[in-house]
Amino acid sequence: MGFIDRVISLGGHVAKWYERRVLPRAIDIVCGSSIFSGLRQKLLEGLSGNVVEIGFGSGTNSPFIPATVTSYFAIEPSLDALSLSDGRRREVTSRIRLVAASGEALPMATESIDCIVFSFVLCSVEDPKAMIDECARILKPGGELRFIEHGRSNNHNMAKVQQILDPIERVIAGNCRLSRRPYDYIDEVVWLGNGGIERYLGPASPWTYVYSARYEKR
Repeated sequence: MGFIDRVISLGGHVAKWYERRVLPRAIDIVCGSSIFSGLRQKLLEGLSGNVVEIGFGSGTNSPFIPATVTSYFAIEPSLDALSLSDGRRREVTSRIRLVAASGEALPMATESIDCIVFSFVLCSVEDPKAMIDECARILKPGGELRFIEHGRSNNHNMAKVQQILDPIERVIAGNCRLSRRPYDYIDEVVWLGNGGIERYLGPASPWTYVYSARYEKR
């Protein structure tokens, strides 16, 4: 193996190490910050029946799961992220069912779920439209889709900065894009909007423009 090949091989090993050991912990620290607690509590309040959370990660929403939820399917493709969720899941573990799967291919039966939630997930999936289509497939008619996401600012200059930063963000933050707008993937023929907000959470920056919304499946 030549020098260049060894460098490429080493780079691959470092990337895998970063993706498995560093990134899940970094996301856990950032997304587990108390600044999001109010949004997370509101995201889950009033839920009941069979609920799916896409992008369960390290379980940052777990403390807010209501007692009225019968089953809580935690969808997460990263086993390393799931391993960080043990402490948060302890009090509600009997209702949480861990499912190692992708949001673009949900292993639930058609029209079997009462509500779907996700937080800070749509920015990093490869095919956001496929994920939303899967949500529509597994939700019962009248079922609810709720999310919190960060994304493209409504300020033109800030949105330009986000687009410039996107290639760097994808590398260091697990395929995340700063410039996605969650509403772009919602088909109004399928979904009935139930009110939502978009605003900066804290000081204005490329990372702090937040969307929070609820939709009902028609």
